[in-house]
Amino acid sequence: MKKLLIVPILLLFTMSIAFSTNTFFQIKLKNGVGQEWNNLIFGVSDSATSNMDLHLNEKEIPNFPFPNDVFTAVALTYDSTEQRDIWSYRSIFGITQDSTVFMVRYRFRLFFGGSNTVTMKWANLDKHISSAYLVDKWGGNWLNVNMKQQDSAVISEILIDYFDVVVVYDYSGSSVAAFEDSNISLYPNPSNDYTIINSDNLIKSIEICNILGEILSYTIINDNFAKIKLADFDSGVYFARIIDNNCNISVRKIIKN
Repeated sequence: MKKLLIVPILLLFTMSIAFSTNTFFQIKLKNGVGQEWNNLIFGVSDSATSNMDLHLNEKEIPNFPFPNDVFTAVALTYDSTEQRDIWSYRSIFGITQDSTVFMVRYRFRLFFGGSNTVTMKWANLDKHISSAYLVDKWGGNWLNVNMKQQDSAVISEILIDYFDVVVVYDYSGSSVAAFEDSNISLYPNPSNDYTIINSDNLIKSIEICNILGEILSYTIINDNFAKIKLADFDSGVYFARIIDNNCNISVRKIIKN
């Protein structure tokens, strides 16, 4: 038996005019023979960057694959400075979105160390995490856990060793609201049939995602104006990922009535 304890721990949260914030949750692992692995930390930090941060102990993991008898877990981070994915023992993402509401997908891989069952458990999530889902790499076809409503999950299939934690952060209503990019407007919102997106910069493309991070539509715009059809979507919360002609990315929350 292997037990995996996922314990989201609020380490620090501060707000200031400079949009300073750290919201982390820690993943602790324990397998059936008592081995532990406590190095995985996910979250957002204003001090983190897209490359490997030595001051946060983000150490690159070489020499895949690990032997079958090794018990560990590693996280995947995209390093934009090297334009490649990097496996590391920690995965701490910086705040790169202009919006006060944004989504981050964290991926990690388990090495079972000879065990075949993992129990995942986590504490209450920070109030600024509006939703969090633990899913398998296929987007929740095998594992789909609402981490805000449940505090544990059991993995009993060693062939499923890649997992995603999809987190939506919401800092609206706090002093950080002034930081939101005013160059993009979205209306009406909430809406039944459509929403309009205007931007001072040329919009290159727009992706619409659900709360699990799954892309439901992708549209090339090449204009300052876009009309997004919502009639075919179920009622709920969605996210528009807006990429402008300078490759800047903004995320806006859309509510479908």
